[in-house]
Amino acid sequence: MRKFRIFLFSAFLFVLAACIFSQTNPTITDGDFLVKAFKFESGETLPELKLHYVTLGQPRKDANGRIKNAVLILHGTGGSH
Repeated sequence: MRKFRIFLFSAFLFVLAACIFSQTNPTITDGDFLVKAFKFESGETLPELKLHYVTLGQPRKDANGRIKNAVLILHGTGGSH
């Protein structure tokens, strides 16, 4: 267990150092996506559902055209980020 904790802490430090010493900052883009007539599982509907999103960096695609570096983080705080 102790070796695993040391490994996790070392991995954390490595990622932190990579972020701090990175020469380029990712481009930040935000936008809005509009869903019309959004239907909930309960049967209720919203005439419009507005989703705001923020992207960091650029998508990287494999040979089949699938994006390989995407991470989706969802939150329901109702805040602005």
